[in-house]
Amino acid sequence: MKIITYLILILPLASLLIAASCGKSQEKEDANNNSPGKNKSVETSTARVSGMHTYNEGIKLARSNNRIVLVTFFADWCTYCRKMDRETFSDAAVKAILDSEYVAVRIHTDRPKQEKIIYREKEYSAGEFSNFMEIEGLPTALFIDRNENLITKIPGFVDKNVFLPLLVYIKDKCYEKNISFELYLREKSSCRNKS
Repeated sequence: MKIITYLILILPLASLLIAASCGKSQEKEDANNNSPGKNKSVETSTARVSGMHTYNEGIKLARSNNRIVLVTFFADWCTYCRKMDRETFSDAAVKAILDSEYVAVRIHTDRPKQEKIIYREKEYSAGEFSNFMEIEGLPTALFIDRNENLITKIPGFVDKNVFLPLLVYIKDKCYEKNISFELYLREKSSCRNKS
């Protein structure tokens, strides 16, 4: 019941962001229409994002350091995934809070040769895990606690000016205090001491 309440509180954010979600079929079409010379940044785009771990490494780190896990679902052909790397994850303030408060995990949905993901003692491929988590488009960000409980799922590109307050909102566990993200943004105040 508590998780349903959390999801309802964060639902307004998800509905705002779903319009920006890049659909898989459109992205594949865009990737197919690009010439090889235009796509040179694809392989280097993830290198710009420091501190990304595999899922299994990330969960171990989150448990040992009592941190929240940010799981991003990514594909090389996804234009908005690369845009989020360039514009959101490369921002100094976003990097700082991710490095100090989170464990960042990247799951490549289009790379079959990855280690198996162990989620709640069950083994998944990247594709199976994406299906299990009901990932419908890319990029998608999952926030989960160190015990692998889903906090929220955010589909689509998220600008740094929304993503940074979202990171603080989740870090401060505002969702547990029945404060919606919309209200949090409107009041522009911390919810750390609110009951």
